[in-house]
Amino acid sequence: MKKLKHAFAAMFLLVLTMGCQQNSANEIPLKGEQLIILEAGWNMLSSYLKTADSIQLIIENILPKVQLIEDSDGKQYQPGQPKSTLSHMQFGKGYKIKVSEACTLHIKGIQIDPATYPILLPKGTSFLAYLKQEPSLLKTELAAIIPNMHAIVDEHGLAYWPEHGIDQFDVLQPGKAYVLHMNQESILVYNTDEE
Repeated sequence: MKKLKHAFAAMFLLVLTMGCQQNSANEIPLKGEQLIILEAGWNMLSSYLKTADSIQLIIENILPKVQLIEDSDGKQYQPGQPKSTLSHMQFGKGYKIKVSEACTLHIKGIQIDPATYPILLPKGTSFLAYLKQEPSLLKTELAAIIPNMHAIVDEHGLAYWPEHGIDQFDVLQPGKAYVLHMNQESILVYNTDEE
């Protein structure tokens, strides 16, 4: 009888899970396009769109101007170099990109609600992606991780370093990424726009 109860509970859980998956599959993902303005030289880059495209396809419209793309782990993509170690841009991660002249990157992909996408922030230095479509206050968005954060720096070298009272920028921008240094591993979930 005990085995039967366990089998029934397992079957109920399987049916319930399959029903949830079916409902999720019926939702139509919203496709979008993001335009990211890049200055000549180094930029920090992220996207609020999720794409399975290779880096080469993502940067196709600016490919002749791209000199290098790098993630916080040191993986790189350099056009024309077969030994590039970075082939895809992972949603939720930030990147450095060097371009020879100012240009606008067009990214196409699926819109993801940032409030449903937790980002694991490792201890040490990483590139933080900003996943929202509108600018937002740094202290509001990062409130939950500030106690574990050492500093955050934008692409122009402006820093928010609470331990030393340095507060040089206060708004996170769509399309940008930030150099983040954490004192301990944390998880960041961006607020919904309604909050």
